[in-house]
Amino acid sequence: MFIIKKLLQRSEKNDFSIIILQSIMTMFVRVFGATSGFFLNIVIAQILIPRYAGEFFILLSMITALGQISTLGLGNLILKEMGNAKGRLDYKRLNDVFSNTIYVIISVSLMVLLCLYFSASFVASIFFEPGFNEYLIELIALGIPSVAIVSIFMSSFQAVGKPIIGLVIQSVIQPLVFCTFCLLFVEDINHAVYFYLISMLLILPFGFVFWKLLGFTKFSKFSYENIYQFKKDGVSFFFIIVIGMLISQSPILISAALVGSDEVAYISVALRIAGLTSFVLVACNMVLAPHFSYLYSKGDIKKVGDYAKKGTAFMLLLSSPLLVFMLFFPEVVLSLFGKEYINASFYLQVFACGQFINVATGAVGNILMMTGYQRDFNHMQLLNLLVFSSIITISVFFNVSPEIIVLSIFSGVVAQNLGAYFLVKKRLGFTTFPNFKLNNT
Repeated sequence: MFIIKKLLQRSEKNDFSIIILQSIMTMFVRVFGATSGFFLNIVIAQILIPRYAGEFFILLSMITALGQISTLGLGNLILKEMGNAKGRLDYKRLNDVFSNTIYVIISVSLMVLLCLYFSASFVASIFFEPGFNEYLIELIALGIPSVAIVSIFMSSFQAVGKPIIGLVIQSVIQPLVFCTFCLLFVEDINHAVYFYLISMLLILPFGFVFWKLLGFTKFSKFSYENIYQFKKDGVSFFFIIVIGMLISQSPILISAALVGSDEVAYISVALRIAGLTSFVLVACNMVLAPHFSYLYSKGDIKKVGDYAKKGTAFMLLLSSPLLVFMLFFPEVVLSLFGKEYINASFYLQVFACGQFINVATGAVGNILMMTGYQRDFNHMQLLNLLVFSSIITISVFFNVSPEIIVLSIFSGVVAQNLGAYFLVKKRLGFTTFPNFKLNNT
């Protein structure tokens, strides 16, 4: 109680209580969204047999990765640029960054769509078992622009201090719409892909309408000057998003290439459940990131460190009970998906530990990107990817079990977060792990 009281204490020197309240509001929406996603996974697992559920999860990982890559990492860049512009009340700059980003993303995502569409046969031969209908890859490719645009909306609402709107669109409305379609109409994997695409298309108008209602901006004309400015930091942010997607989505795609669709379904479900542990991290990051950018632009590194420590303490307090439950009662959670999913108990325990380390190290990735050290973060992620790829390559040659693959994924998560943690210490002079005393506030 003492820690919570100190976190919420209001004073001239401590305005973190406002951020705590914003984080709690964001977290409630995130929890509701996570619950919707969790229920959706249960519905998919109940409707489709494990093989088809595994294939559907592979398709989702594929479109998520390619949609994020299609953003070119501009989501992090506009979060930094628009966060600064909002802090300075420079709405013209905010308008220009948003509009030109949308133009670029639409163009790039259409090119990625065409690449996946015409390489469907090759992709199917790598990631799916014989007999898979490659038409589903051609179909799911149509959703890449929608995934990319929704991702940009998330970053834009976050940058202007309205992260809840982005969360409602992506994490609440879309899962609920898709889940409704699944309960009413879905009978096989073909129907699941059709209605997933329809649900993504239906949420796009919500993004544009809410953005318009905020009154921050109208669309501006395409500007080569803004695109040139994007190039300065854009390359680093692009590699960050690519490597990040490879690390986050590769577990499913690599599992698809090495093991059967049934095991892919088990690993995918375990990953998605363990991801609930980090919902607090996501909620706090969405609120804290613009503050990190603005405070650093003013040269107030001490306050950046103060916010980082308090944010980590807050996240640990809220996420620990869920972690403990996953560690000691994994069968209870997994049984909701069907008795065959209890086989994934070990996977869930390992992934939950990885997500806890993700929370315990705090918002290290966001801190590095919002303070201008995205190149260092990029190099660290690249090194981590090389190590992770080496482990997976050895796994392929020695035909290892799914358990070794899961432990390799866990090692990648730990290495990424600890590497960023020590990089923050080296570059900015503070650590993000709290001392839980909080006596200096």
